[in-house]
Amino acid sequence: MLNKGALMRKRYAFVLIFGIGVILSSLYLYRIHSIPLSEEKIIILASYYYDISYDYIVFLKPNNVYNVSFLRAGEGIIYRRITDFIDFNMSYSFGVSTYGDGAIRYVITLILESPAGWERTICNISEGVIPFNGKEVRIIEKFKINPNAYWDLIEAIEKETGTSSSKYTIKIVPRIHVYINTNVGLINEYYSPELNIVLDESSENGDIIIVSDGNDSGYKEIKERKIIYKNYLISQRYLSYFLISSLSCGLVYFLLTIIRSRPKVKSIEKTIGSINDILANIVEEPLSKEGYTIVRVSSLEDLIKVSDNLLKPILLAKRENVPYGEQIFTFYVIDGSTRYEYEIKEKVTRE
Repeated sequence: MLNKGALMRKRYAFVLIFGIGVILSSLYLYRIHSIPLSEEKIIILASYYYDISYDYIVFLKPNNVYNVSFLRAGEGIIYRRITDFIDFNMSYSFGVSTYGDGAIRYVITLILESPAGWERTICNISEGVIPFNGKEVRIIEKFKINPNAYWDLIEAIEKETGTSSSKYTIKIVPRIHVYINTNVGLINEYYSPELNIVLDESSENGDIIIVSDGNDSGYKEIKERKIIYKNYLISQRYLSYFLISSLSCGLVYFLLTIIRSRPKVKSIEKTIGSINDILANIVEEPLSKEGYTIVRVSSLEDLIKVSDNLLKPILLAKRENVPYGEQIFTFYVIDGSTRYEYEIKEKVTRE
């Protein structure tokens, strides 16, 4: 059987163990609750792309500049006055990473534009519908542009509008509509990449034609927003509740056993204060003499308390202590064989 000291040490050890357990379980509780129960994820179901590119050859009139009949893209300055026509080759590709079924509709429009503010649609160069059944399709269109074929029209419009310019733009505008059903969603896209042919009569290189870079490409994804629920966190949260509650109960239990096992010491001041109105202080332990006991109190007030409690009168005896020149007044209360007394000494002055 454990003695009292060993038992207390054991209780303190359990308090330490359960205290550490409460701290660790609190940290676990905080960590588990800091993780959200659900999470939003973006899932890529499929991807698709498009690519449009232009290539061209400039066919020339007989000339003294190049002394050749054609120029390929980027081979030199295109002078308008020796240009016969420009042969374009447009290539459009569309692909999707999953199976799709639908169609691609397109219209290629020719537009004449002036920086003075007017614009005129000339014609549709080409149009068509290409069925899509699979993952990829490619459209190739060839057309010719005579940049000198529109000067009569330009002159007529400027006469009507009262405008004039030294620079005009022939715009080739393909309008492409992709409508494809896939097994993960619908693709419904419109594309309109422009190719500009600028006729510039006032450039530092003279009367020239500038063909812009009409190449364009893009990449997109079919996405799905999905909410993922972390059900395993619910059981872990319940586990954290159980741990912190059980460990806290254990800690409280052992703390209470330690507190209850401590000796109960009541404050002497509190005890004295509760009976102070009936308490009579004494100056020394009671003196036992033959046949009676003397109890010396510390003040006359204390003797009055004794008298009141015993319902006994206070008696007074006077005597002189000649050798010391004192007169002694003794107040006392007699209760059977017990005598309660208080002495007052006073110096005697002789004349």
